[in-house]
Amino acid sequence: MEKNNIIIHLLPSISEYGGTARRVLDLVEKNNNLHKIFLYDVWMEEDTQKLQKLKESNKLKDILISEQKKSIIFFLYQLLKLKKQKKEIFLVSYFPRGYLFGYFSRLFKISKSYHICLTGINYKKTVQHEILFKYLYTKSNGIISNSKYTLDKYLENGYINKNSTILYNPVTKYINNYTKPKTKVIGACGGLTKIKNYESLILALDKSIIINQNCNLILLGNGPHKEELMMLISEDLKNNIIFEGYQILRDNLNRFSIFVHPCEVEGFGLAPIEAALSGLEVIISDKGACQEIIGHLNNVHIVDTKNLNLISKSIKSNINKNNSDFEQIKTIREELSIKNYSNKFEMIIINDE
Repeated sequence: MEKNNIIIHLLPSISEYGGTARRVLDLVEKNNNLHKIFLYDVWMEEDTQKLQKLKESNKLKDILISEQKKSIIFFLYQLLKLKKQKKEIFLVSYFPRGYLFGYFSRLFKISKSYHICLTGINYKKTVQHEILFKYLYTKSNGIISNSKYTLDKYLENGYINKNSTILYNPVTKYINNYTKPKTKVIGACGGLTKIKNYESLILALDKSIIINQNCNLILLGNGPHKEELMMLISEDLKNNIIFEGYQILRDNLNRFSIFVHPCEVEGFGLAPIEAALSGLEVIISDKGACQEIIGHLNNVHIVDTKNLNLISKSIKSNINKNNSDFEQIKTIREELSIKNYSNKFEMIIINDE
């Protein structure tokens, strides 16, 4: 079996402005003997140039660079091909996205993995977190973290193997401003960057939605595009469109009446997936990975998110629905089970031969 192959999947919302992506690229650059296959969603010119430099130096002998329109299906397709070739895989993934990649690690029997903690992930001692952390970290051989507090808690509770490679990458903490929402809340979550297309969502929210429906838009996330987005808000709606900074989505889902994710070039789309799994009505773009993964669900509505009228109409039509009963959520989760993923991607391999 060929040793020391690596797949790294860096998601665009992080790689655009986050320190963790830089850290992983630095890790690759400094280690000559670990890395052979590299999968990356390339968005920034700086990243592209760095990858090209690594390729020319022969530190990465085989680089797979996924294009913007390719998605998680492309990523998992490459995983299956490598497993079929009996190549050892070394998986690097992000937390909280890591829990989904944890499924894929188990599915593809990947024994080596880095799971990366994002900034501001707060330690919470709940049953779900205990199960998750024990699964992800007890057998991992490395972790890259932005949170010293979180890292210490993982070590303290035995969630990380003490012999693991631990890389600590401190960043400035975000300050979250909380405004109590009104009766109905349109939720959105992600990095405030141009690629997320939040300008379409903001411009689609006229008085007929905000005032007549008696609701707010709450945006969870930080990023360099925040000031530009704030300038798009009309004077009479400025108190109804609220930027709350970085927060954990699943801790806020029960506040939302509907979730809108207007990004057209999403490489994975964990936020709308989590929202859909919670039973919320979710509006997503007709382009990108989200519609591939959750577009078939009854509570997911696909629109052309460049069309402001279509976004507005979909919000008006679905904001008053309530599909959050237990049976509905159970059905959604069964449809997105790991077994269905396995069958789907195995068929891709079979059809490709």
